[in-house]
Amino acid sequence: MADARQVSPETPDEFEATVFVSSVKGFTRRSETMALSDIAAWSNAMFYQVTESVLRFGGVPAKCVGDGLLAYFAGGNHASRAVRAAISARESVTDQLVVALSSGTVHLAAIGHPSMARPDILGPVVNCAFRVREWVQSNAPDRIGVTADTLRDLDTAGFRIGKYSTVNLKGFGEPVTIHEIIGETSK
Repeated sequence: MADARQVSPETPDEFEATVFVSSVKGFTRRSETMALSDIAAWSNAMFYQVTESVLRFGGVPAKCVGDGLLAYFAGGNHASRAVRAAISARESVTDQLVVALSSGTVHLAAIGHPSMARPDILGPVVNCAFRVREWVQSNAPDRIGVTADTLRDLDTAGFRIGKYSTVNLKGFGEPVTIHEIIGETSK
């Protein structure tokens, strides 16, 4: 089912995956009115819910920064599992969670100072997911956006797909088509 890769000599450093990037709409504004200890408690509760959704569908959490989580799904049906995790996370977090998914080749490597390096994923697909997340925050009422590459890899029969937009994202020479995910068809 899942392909939970760890950095090792036996692991190919490049592979096909769906990248999952999430954040909470209005987090910065909200955090400005909270005590630091309350921000930490709130963040931990939110990350617990999002991480549980990622793990439930065989994803690999890579890192948390601020209010954002970066994860990836590799192996069989990675796009469908990533979309299911995004829907689950959106439904379990009480705040307005935004999720962007992008599929393609990623590079897995230990990143950072050798004494503190951690596994991380890199590449244009990761960059695209972050840019799509920025667009989704302002333009997608259902708060889940996927690239055309993710949609191509998805068994769309199981999902309700909403509107799409073709947009110019900063740092990308070609326009990117983003589709909204409304939910699963069985719900």
